[in-house]
Amino acid sequence: MEKLIYRQFEKVVEATPGNTALRFAGKEISYAALNTRSNNIAHYLLRQEQNGTVIMAMPSSDRMVASLLGIFKAGAIYLPIDLAFAEKRIAYILSESPNAAILIAEEQQEQWNALSGTLGLAERSVILYSDSQGLRNMQDSAWTSWDSLGADNPATEQSADADSYIFYTSGSTGTPKAILGIHQSLAQFIEWEAKEFAVTADMRVAQISQYTFDASLRDIFLPLATGATLCIPTQEIRSNISGLLNWIESEAVQLMHTVPSLFQHLTKALLQEGGEKRLASLRHIMLAGEPLFAKYIQRWRETGAAHVEIVNFYGPTETTMIKTFHRIGEVPENPGQILHVGQPMDGAFILVLNRGKLCRIGEIGEVYIKTPFMTRGYYNKPELTAEVFVQNPLLADKEDIIYKTGDLGRYLPDRSLEILGRKDRQVKINGVRIELNEIDEAVLAVGGI
Repeated sequence: MEKLIYRQFEKVVEATPGNTALRFAGKEISYAALNTRSNNIAHYLLRQEQNGTVIMAMPSSDRMVASLLGIFKAGAIYLPIDLAFAEKRIAYILSESPNAAILIAEEQQEQWNALSGTLGLAERSVILYSDSQGLRNMQDSAWTSWDSLGADNPATEQSADADSYIFYTSGSTGTPKAILGIHQSLAQFIEWEAKEFAVTADMRVAQISQYTFDASLRDIFLPLATGATLCIPTQEIRSNISGLLNWIESEAVQLMHTVPSLFQHLTKALLQEGGEKRLASLRHIMLAGEPLFAKYIQRWRETGAAHVEIVNFYGPTETTMIKTFHRIGEVPENPGQILHVGQPMDGAFILVLNRGKLCRIGEIGEVYIKTPFMTRGYYNKPELTAEVFVQNPLLADKEDIIYKTGDLGRYLPDRSLEILGRKDRQVKINGVRIELNEIDEAVLAVGGI
């Protein structure tokens, strides 16, 4: 597989241009059509000399996927934001990328105009996207039509270790922290998952993860790098569990990633609605982001979808997606037991250390991850990066950087990893990392407290 994920997508386009790449809101878009639209966007960005950071402010859709590909093809860094974020958070993110262009959908222009006034963004390049008219900078009156933009693959040159994306997580200092990804690390993970779970061109993969969360990249690129079909639910479907369940069934989705909390809601809906052999097409559910209790799997296996393989993933954003996996077979009888997260994927190593020494089986220590496919660390925060990307204490004679997760864990007898909690004040809500210090800061900023 190519080390630049969009180049791998282009190889699929060349091989199967007429195959369906994406399904959204009743539309089917071929690989050729998706490639053409993403090339249009890339050429527009290059004309605007926007090949630094491009902030995308549109929700999951065919437009979002085309724009993401276009940003990569232009050699730019992708940074998603949600216009529903608090204005303070949006302002902070924008302040960290003062020269970034912002690519948004046409129908969000009114909302963006309101934000622009309060955030003082009159000088920033805000690029509007219209299905019918094309693209235009909000400072210009005329649209650049799709037909006038290049349809060929841009000849941008990037190295495999070029910067590719920025995602924000909660920060322990009270402000969000940004993690800067690398192209080859993303491609390496996609290649591993495609091989491990035999993802082929006849499969359908759902994009359910929130687009401001790095997990959305594996939803999107796992199918697009293998010739499979990416299926995206509308926001209305996402907000209704029963509707989402019916959508997964009607779209004949075969693989999906989600968090245990949403998995529980789907399980509850299945048990309430009943029926034999529900979700007949679904083969794999990949869970990550939260502890997975035995009772979640026990209840799932009482539904009409017990044939689906459940896989428990583990891996922080800083080390690029996932680094361990556990194909769940036999489940402990104790419903309150947390399931282990398995063993490392190819090329990764898990170190459980106590006072700089490797722990014995069953001994509790801090979890570190060793992989050649890290992220760059924290964007413009070298001191913060240095706190968690540290020298491996087991190797004194050469540089060997490992990631300090902040998780406590232990090796099980088969060397699987069991996660036991955190050393710090970080918690997770719906799979999203929340630093309690950031909550403290927000509360203390309220007058009278």
